[in-house]
Amino acid sequence: MQDDSLWQAVLGEIELSVSHGNFVTWFKGTSLLKQSDETIVIGVANIFIKQQLERKYGELIAKTLAKNGLVAKQIDYKIISSQSRKPNNSKTPEATTQTPGKSPSTNNSGGAQPQSGNNGLTHSYRQGLNERYTLDSFIVGDSNELAFAACQAVAAQPGTKYNPLFLYGGV
Repeated sequence: MQDDSLWQAVLGEIELSVSHGNFVTWFKGTSLLKQSDETIVIGVANIFIKQQLERKYGELIAKTLAKNGLVAKQIDYKIISSQSRKPNNSKTPEATTQTPGKSPSTNNSGGAQPQSGNNGLTHSYRQGLNERYTLDSFIVGDSNELAFAACQAVAAQPGTKYNPLFLYGGV
């Protein structure tokens, strides 16, 4: 628990130092996995976030950790899967899980409703997406079956296959 509250304090300071978009993209899903006098290990979602934090934000993270009393010789980043992350007590979209291929139920106003399950958390991250455009309703033909297979792989294991996925073509 001490590690979690310490990391939340560090994230709070970092949030004030970077833009909201950068904070949500690079820092929101991170966690402090281990701390010692020699090494601090920070958990990240994928290799792309790991590289960005090392290259672009390494100095900011080190300074902010030092301000909060954590000075280590080395800061390591470890890629952790979404299943092995510690569950967060807040009801944020990052604390929710969803079975690939299944979409949460929505009401007519477009907001997400809680899905029946053990945690009762809402899936509000789906609010900006059109529910009609899912892999279940996608029509696969000879010209797009490779793109469809790539999208299914990304949906099944985000951050591991085709990272980042970029599709380009006509209408």
